[in-house]
Amino acid sequence: MRSNWVQWKPIRPGWAPRARALLAALTLIAAAGCSSGPKQQLQTISSWAATAHMTADALRAHHTTWRYSAKTLRVARDQVDKQAKALKPDKLPPEVRGPASGAISAARDAIDSLAIVTERRDRGALAPHAARADAAARALDSIVSLIEDQ
Repeated sequence: MRSNWVQWKPIRPGWAPRARALLAALTLIAAAGCSSGPKQQLQTISSWAATAHMTADALRAHHTTWRYSAKTLRVARDQVDKQAKALKPDKLPPEVRGPASGAISAARDAIDSLAIVTERRDRGALAPHAARADAAARALDSIVSLIEDQ
């Protein structure tokens, strides 16, 4: 007698755990973004730039989908805008205000360019934009290291 059960094989068994891990990381970053100090806000922006970089790397390696990556990049851009809007530059030390503003702009631009490349589904063009997001995250991290805890 023949059974009506159909067994489905996952297309890519390796990408689902990675996607869940990335989603968990995004959730933790968003929760950390609720902090109100300028140091925490810059750290959150840096984390979102790093998330954009990791998203592009995962997409380049075929570990995630175009749709998931595009959604992640939209959330990243929204969160960077939210944190940048809430950031009060007068609460930053004067010597880091200019560099912080430039690094935030660089993070926004890198995330925007990654989103455009993702919409075009141009896997080959992801690398330079991912590198820009990584550079912005590193710049923000170095600025954060100059700010004393408040």
